[in-house]
Amino acid sequence: AAREAALRFFSAPASRKLAAVTNEHHHGYLGPGATRMHDDAAVDLKESFNFGMELEPGVVPNPLLGPNVWPAG
Repeated sequence: AAREAALRFFSAPASRKLAAVTNEHHHGYLGPGATRMHDDAAVDLKESFNFGMELEPGVVPNPLLGPNVWPAG
């Protein structure tokens, strides 16, 4: 099921993917050119989607722990 969901998401139009762009907790979609290994490197050409565990109510977010961004539909 996860593979099929990933295939549907990454084959979707850019507008749908950009609606789930990475948030301040580094969760969500990163498109081609959004990352690079280091300042002197060329930009990465890959797409990725980062997410973390679902937080329990009352958990205080921090820069690396916060709500996930999920695509609509």
